[in-house]
Amino acid sequence: MADRIQIITLRGLPEEIGFQHGKSLASKIHRNIKFYRSIFLNNLGNEAQVLKAAQRHKDQIKSYNPDYITEIDHIALGAEISEPLWLYAMNARTELTLTKGFNECTAVVFPGHQIIGQTWDWAVSVEDNFVIMEIQLPSGHKILQLTEAGIIGKIGLNSSGLGQTLNILWSTDNILAGVPIHIVLREVLESKTLEEAKKAIKRSGGGTASNIIVSQDGGAFDAEFTADDTYIHYVQENAYVHTNHYLHCPKPIEIAETDTANSRTRHKTALDKFSSLQEYSVAEMMAILSDRSKGTNSILSENKPDTFEVLGDIGTLATIVMDLENRSMQVRKGNPASPSFAIDDFTEFRLS
Repeated sequence: MADRIQIITLRGLPEEIGFQHGKSLASKIHRNIKFYRSIFLNNLGNEAQVLKAAQRHKDQIKSYNPDYITEIDHIALGAEISEPLWLYAMNARTELTLTKGFNECTAVVFPGHQIIGQTWDWAVSVEDNFVIMEIQLPSGHKILQLTEAGIIGKIGLNSSGLGQTLNILWSTDNILAGVPIHIVLREVLESKTLEEAKKAIKRSGGGTASNIIVSQDGGAFDAEFTADDTYIHYVQENAYVHTNHYLHCPKPIEIAETDTANSRTRHKTALDKFSSLQEYSVAEMMAILSDRSKGTNSILSENKPDTFEVLGDIGTLATIVMDLENRSMQVRKGNPASPSFAIDDFTEFRLS
């Protein structure tokens, strides 16, 4: 039996949601800040530069949705964070870690069957710092998401049956100055329709290097973010996959195929699996996301050293499969290198 996955429930106004988040997850938030702080300092040089970048992102978040400023500031209060800008840096951690081809997540959607999921691959150091979070907004709208303690948006679904995944993409830019992708993810989960979700994405204006798949009621679209713009692809396939290289961006991203070999192998593995699918089910998606047939380039990734010697060991931290019709999420922690890992040990979470 894998280690128990923590779930917390947050309700109320932004200040109430934030304070509950900070109070409930204080120790994990402090651990996350300690981990990301060392990466930010490695990338940006010194604390003053990190906090300057965090302030820039805070200003963007305020323009995008000021309620999130209230929420993050109250996370800092609840967790007793003396400098809230470290929380803003953490919510912009994708932009501030300046992605350079880290081999990360594989995201899959079966639109017609309302099933969407992914592996979440990242630094092993934060494996114990993620949580399942249910948020109920004053309107009654509910969100169920897997996120890192202190980060307000990530992978999940909502009470309108809309779900989303996240992949980080390669960036050749030194500065990614857009609205942080984790902030955009939260706004998408507050959307009630695919059209609202698309508007939330387009309103952010790009400036990150990420990919989001959004699905609801038999439809789905894929959004690829570049430093300059965002490109929407409407999914027509019965099964669709995205990994960590651009598929639809019309502007060439000059990256050698050898640098994206891991991403391209995982993408091809999933396509090959699609060709022999017997049914489009939760079980079939779990099987695809559990594939270990390609060694170090497998979809389910065992822990291995980060190529750029920044993150320590990286690997699959969680596997998430969402049944949007039933508003449920199945989560498996870790990978075969993790303590007490079991291939069939998924825990189900449902919107209450």
